[in-house]
Amino acid sequence: MTVTNTGKPKVCVISEDLSGPPDEGVKKFTWEISRALAEMTEIRVISTKGPVQLPGVRLVPTSKTFLSYRLRRELAAFGPDLILYAARGSATFFSILRARLLQTYSPRARVAMLALQTRYHRPWQRPVLRLLAPGPLCAQSQPNKIYLEGLGLDCMLLPSGIDTHTFAPLPEPARSELRGIYGLDASRPVVLHVGHLVRGRRVEVLGDLARRGLQAVLVVSSSMAQDDELGRELEAAGVKLIRDYVPRVESLYQMADCYLFPVESTDNAIEVPLSVLEAMSCDLPVATTKFGGLVELFGEGPHQALRFCSSREELLQATIQLAAERPGGNRALVDRYSWSRIAEMLLERCLHRGAEAGVQNRSGQALQEVREA
Repeated sequence: MTVTNTGKPKVCVISEDLSGPPDEGVKKFTWEISRALAEMTEIRVISTKGPVQLPGVRLVPTSKTFLSYRLRRELAAFGPDLILYAARGSATFFSILRARLLQTYSPRARVAMLALQTRYHRPWQRPVLRLLAPGPLCAQSQPNKIYLEGLGLDCMLLPSGIDTHTFAPLPEPARSELRGIYGLDASRPVVLHVGHLVRGRRVEVLGDLARRGLQAVLVVSSSMAQDDELGRELEAAGVKLIRDYVPRVESLYQMADCYLFPVESTDNAIEVPLSVLEAMSCDLPVATTKFGGLVELFGEGPHQALRFCSSREELLQATIQLAAERPGGNRALVDRYSWSRIAEMLLERCLHRGAEAGVQNRSGQALQEVREA
């Protein structure tokens, strides 16, 4: 490990795209874990696409392949102990090729890669991946971890984190004031969803809730492509769409009565969705599908304010009930998943345990320790 003047290891976080506001899952995960790592390491954050709005991020333009003398020179000058490649496409064949290239640029560094969504591979690609994949791939669900390990790849479980200081509940007078700011009726229940305006996220269910008399609000990721036709359909059903970037997104969770997460396919969200953790940290009840790694993280219950649903109708009924009753208890389920603890898990796995034999099962042990803390 490199010894710096600060006595801290050197970590370089690399993403294909940290341009625009941090309102998309992989981008926000990358930014938040980088901030946590900055407290423990000497860090450099690189985006290969701009313009970059996030403070402290260096723009190093490259081709899609990462073949770049400038990127290689940047890594050689910094001399990282760990490279964290925040692959926007998750563990695709070509993302793993880029990770291998990063390893050739910094042969002494460990290279970890975010694999926050499940990606499957063609039969001819699988034996090649076994030869190419560098250090641990960071998955968020047991099925994805098992699949990647079945390909012969080194893998660990790395859940999302939460800033419980920012995402905190508010007293009722403040909640009513926020509803007024957003033009909502203080006397009717508010159901919230934050994410992409695409049919793959099954946000049409918000229209069903609006037709049943609830105030349904969709906060749209402003940095991603939007389905304008779907937006018109939802607005016609009575759904309120917030399309502009909201810097203080916590205020939306704080004024709502229930958070709805209707997504089923991991093509449409990272497998431990940040919005679910943010809602829970604000002690907002949550109705969700059995998505990604959520059931593994919290257990199926029963929970007072967290409902895992198997059908559209069950999701609707759970949302209506939770919005009316507004039970608490979810904040206690997420307070152990701070971003600093997630960063510690990564560093422990990559820089301390990573060189030891038989490390492939230890990320699961570390995650269990976090759950039981």
